[in-house]
Amino acid sequence: MTLYVDATERVPPDVVRMDAAERVPPKGVRTMSRRLCLLLLAALCGVWAVSWVLAQSPEEVMRLPVVFTEREAVMVAPREFVAPPEVVDGRWSSDGRYALVVRRTPRLAIAEEEPERVPWSLLLWDRQQRRAREVWKGEVARGRELVRRIEWMAGAPVALLELHAGMRQDEAGTWGEVTVHARLHAPTGTLKILGEPERWRDVLVSPVKSFALLLGDEGYQVLRADGSLTPLIPYERLFGESWDDRPRWMWLMGIWTKGGDTLWVSRLRGGAGGRMEKTYYLVDPLAVTATPAPGKPPLHSPQPPRHGLEVSIEPAELRSGEDKAQVRSAWLVGKKGRVLVCADVQVADLSPAGDAVWYVSQGAAWIAPLRKLSRQQYEALYREKLQETAVSYAKQIGLALLMYVQDYDETFPPNTGDLQWLLLPYLKDSRFFNLPGTNFFYLMNMETLGSIQTPSETMVGYIQTPYGRAVIWADGHVTWRSD
Repeated sequence: MTLYVDATERVPPDVVRMDAAERVPPKGVRTMSRRLCLLLLAALCGVWAVSWVLAQSPEEVMRLPVVFTEREAVMVAPREFVAPPEVVDGRWSSDGRYALVVRRTPRLAIAEEEPERVPWSLLLWDRQQRRAREVWKGEVARGRELVRRIEWMAGAPVALLELHAGMRQDEAGTWGEVTVHARLHAPTGTLKILGEPERWRDVLVSPVKSFALLLGDEGYQVLRADGSLTPLIPYERLFGESWDDRPRWMWLMGIWTKGGDTLWVSRLRGGAGGRMEKTYYLVDPLAVTATPAPGKPPLHSPQPPRHGLEVSIEPAELRSGEDKAQVRSAWLVGKKGRVLVCADVQVADLSPAGDAVWYVSQGAAWIAPLRKLSRQQYEALYREKLQETAVSYAKQIGLALLMYVQDYDETFPPNTGDLQWLLLPYLKDSRFFNLPGTNFFYLMNMETLGSIQTPSETMVGYIQTPYGRAVIWADGHVTWRSD
């Protein structure tokens, strides 16, 4: 048998191992440092978002798609390219900094015969560096998927993968798929195979703590986030010899409890009258103990995201004449409002922190960053930009009115409801009358300029906003009046 997932022999086994006693600070210091880092990061993100909004022109800010959560305004920034086609899968890291992308390399030309093996690669996108790097490249038999499962460790930049490693024929002559498990350390981009093919039957990743269990036929090992492995722990140390009537690697297939460090497992045993009785145990794989469970313990359940956002993929129909096509559109949905992220996607996923959307469109992978402001900040910025835009548009309308007056014997246009069409030859654009969230009011009706005694004090029209109005005076100047 040929094992194709062999590109990591150059990676030292202890590439990220560290001496905990020498390098890990006390728990209190780590907690304080983590909180300070989170506060600093949140402040920097807020400053970055405000700077990004301020960098937009007033017209762009008025048209920025935005959704609202309980406390924030969220805008979709221009998307960033991650990987070319053909992307088939991907997962965010638990902290949202990395995205692991699975890519099948498309053929550049149509061959007469299908190739026996297809090129695949694994790409790791780093949001801080805004670039993707290839962490593995190889070939897999045609018709097989490279990656069967991706799981990131909680609170650590480490992903565990279940990979296709070829085909093998058993003693009965039946061919079956061979799998292998691997550990990816994102900061260094190193991928390390965890044992030979079929060494581990399954991998259980704690949903709360930074460790995983590698389950074999005779025992298990604990894999830490730093890459260290405990010696093989025989299942007999947990359950004793009486458990030999059950497949051994299934012994730890249970449900994680709320703390993420123990498992709730069950066992069926023969009882009175030939009936099967189910017994429950609490298994602590780190302490290597299994004790009868008197009742159902609190179990782990994924908590709803605190950011109040979700990505909804909905079917849609595109039309061009009589032709139509079915697509799936990705929308960012908040408590109030929704924003289109992409009109045609295969998959889409929101980052754990709710600050970016990862999606695949036309086979290519993209990330759309999300800019967040507090609702108070957004309200203030929106008000400022709306006032600035309304004054600018009012000046254009005032100038067009004076040009019209000069061409029509110093007479203002009639107030017949079609002012924008009368002024269109001078403005060349009707958008000046259609600023979102505002209304334009025209106050003149064929008055002559000579009949106005004080043009600088005579109002001819205004753009009304929720916060005030941009007033156009008969001499063409514009002022702002707050309501």
